[in-house]
Amino acid sequence: MSTLNQVATLGHREVETYMVALQAAMKRSWVSRLALEVESDQEYEDYGWLTATPALREWAGPRIAKAFTANKIRIENKTFEGTLKFKSDNVRRDKTGMIDTRVRDLAIRTVGHWQKLLSLLILNGVNATFGNGYDGKTFFDDDHEEGKSGVQKNLLTASEVSKLEVTTEDDPTPLEAAQAVLGMIAYMLTITDDEAEFINDLAQDFLVMTGPSLGPAFSTACTSRTLEGDVDNPLAGQKNYRVSHVINPYLTSWTTQFAVFRTDGMVKPLILQKEYGPEIQVIGAGSEHEIKCNEQLFGVKLIGNVGYGLWQYGAHATLS
Repeated sequence: MSTLNQVATLGHREVETYMVALQAAMKRSWVSRLALEVESDQEYEDYGWLTATPALREWAGPRIAKAFTANKIRIENKTFEGTLKFKSDNVRRDKTGMIDTRVRDLAIRTVGHWQKLLSLLILNGVNATFGNGYDGKTFFDDDHEEGKSGVQKNLLTASEVSKLEVTTEDDPTPLEAAQAVLGMIAYMLTITDDEAEFINDLAQDFLVMTGPSLGPAFSTACTSRTLEGDVDNPLAGQKNYRVSHVINPYLTSWTTQFAVFRTDGMVKPLILQKEYGPEIQVIGAGSEHEIKCNEQLFGVKLIGNVGYGLWQYGAHATLS
């Protein structure tokens, strides 16, 4: 049968291609490790539960119940879209899978969208001009205080973590990087909640995030068994903590800075709020738009936003 007049349209195959690629991209991403995914069904959500659960105590007298605190953060949902345009003749002619390739790329861009928004949060967590955390402070700050905690810091220098002092601040050795990471983890274990209870004492999983320039040293520090001079890697040698590393290209300004995040808490350092989507919207063959413009559209729509979670699960370091 002749195929000269065969109708080719975007549809179910491209939708399935997008969804499979989206799931694969999410598995490769650090988003789910750093951000708690929360479902939303309205214009914004208020988070008044970002405080610690009470520790157990000897039962003497009536129970002491802990309610939500007055501290809260509001995350307003925003609408986002991404759209591919194909000439209808090219849809019919495509024999090399280029349309599927573009659709897969759109799925990767969807995950990259969340990584970009969360990266901007991390950048603005230091000396931010907007978007403070639930306690009204910059996410990375030197004067967090709530309840019985006393003043605490998660904006750290060699004054708090001695191993942040290295030979060359913008070019540490892998051994110096490993020692700096362990020093940061040790410090994070001392952070307390609003009841003055240690909040990270059972933490085991951590993610180290650097910009590109510090990436090689910290990647080696988090993966190699031995370091320069055949020295045993102190990160690899210990068995209490699992540490992974991510190079974040959005953090190019971090030439002497890095961050450590706890990733195994029930809550996370960041919040990914989703109200809707991603919804796939297709304008295929036979539509009014296709008849008028001889083109078909494959688009994605989603509604949501990101915000800060528990500052106690993240710490920023500056090498010196």
